[in-house]
Amino acid sequence: MKIRLTEKKVLKVTSLTILSLAMTLASIIIPNASLTDRANAAGSLSEKWFSSDGEASDNRTICLSTDGIANPESIGAWSYMYFGKYKGDPVRYRVLKRKNAPKAFTTTDGSNPVSSMLLDCDEVLYDAQFDKRSDDDTNIWYSDTKQSALRTGLNGDKFLYASAGFSEQERNAIAQTSKTAAGREVNNQLFGESQLYKDYVFVLDINDVTNVTYGYAGNGDADNSRVKKTRTKQGYNLWWLRSPYQDVYDGRVLNDGRVGSTSNINATTGVSPAFNVNLESVIFTTPISQNCSEPWNNGTEFKPVLVDSGISFDGISDLGSKIISEGTNLTIPYIVSGTHNRVSVLMLDKEYEAGNKNGATVKYYAKLAESDTEGGSKAGTFCLPDNYDPNWKTYLIAEQVNGEKDTDYASKPVEIDISS
Repeated sequence: MKIRLTEKKVLKVTSLTILSLAMTLASIIIPNASLTDRANAAGSLSEKWFSSDGEASDNRTICLSTDGIANPESIGAWSYMYFGKYKGDPVRYRVLKRKNAPKAFTTTDGSNPVSSMLLDCDEVLYDAQFDKRSDDDTNIWYSDTKQSALRTGLNGDKFLYASAGFSEQERNAIAQTSKTAAGREVNNQLFGESQLYKDYVFVLDINDVTNVTYGYAGNGDADNSRVKKTRTKQGYNLWWLRSPYQDVYDGRVLNDGRVGSTSNINATTGVSPAFNVNLESVIFTTPISQNCSEPWNNGTEFKPVLVDSGISFDGISDLGSKIISEGTNLTIPYIVSGTHNRVSVLMLDKEYEAGNKNGATVKYYAKLAESDTEGGSKAGTFCLPDNYDPNWKTYLIAEQVNGEKDTDYASKPVEIDISS
């Protein structure tokens, strides 16, 4: 059996058992849909997941990119994503929009828009002033002539480049965001527009925190959806918005979830970071271990599997011209560079594309049984699934699977031809 390998740039699950749950989830995907349409929509989300079989320690549930994650289905009903750390501890974020979040880019000139996932921290991480005490105080997040100290700190050593925080791969996965958010009147306060310009990290604006499609209450009254705990002290905390109010005020969320403002931008108030994740950097999403049964439901906690350029398959063309075939068992030789603890076979119904732009579905996924071979290479064996279709696309992927709430990393999938 010949092997052709080319590098691509880049759940087996049961149907929902409770029809009412399917209807609720699908109502977000297909507004005003019929009962049958809503059930089918929820089922299509569940079909994005695949659970591998094998030894318990090797089992893993995945979807491509973020395609199996639900958007908020009601106020306060989020899926959650662990992404990076703050002072050495994993950080949980609310998934406000799992795909196609607006105005995210990978280039500083905004010439390469990307599909992204909008994350908002589930808690207040630290306290900071909106701007420093000086003669040049500003309540403006960013303009052509001014920027706030809060913006500078979030995109610098206070958060994005803080020690014991993000890995290099995680920082690389955060997209730049440039957009202008219109002003809005809330609770008899007319908030002004706010601008993001090449921001990696930001705080939400007045429109975000009153956006029901993001899981927040549509008015500015007290509401639990906007209440956030804090890491720095007991109880709940106020947190900054980036929307200005009049000439000297700035928006913030009060500790009962009301939207308000303060004229004291030098006040120490809570910071709850938000950012967009470039989906081209997310190979898989996987639920953390205690939430694997029905991961397509809101409330599930996930972590990403990010592409790591330091993990790769070496000398593909020199590893041999044959796959060893014994019945349905196939053995493939390979050499992997970079830190990894798992090599898997991945089968899709379509070609792999970074960010899953073409809507491919996982048909099979399993850890290879590794053995050593001559010359320092490895050989991995897997069994073809009973429903194997030769039209499927087959890939090898090397992974570094980390702690339960820690980001995993993987090589770019490498295609192999097992059709002959």
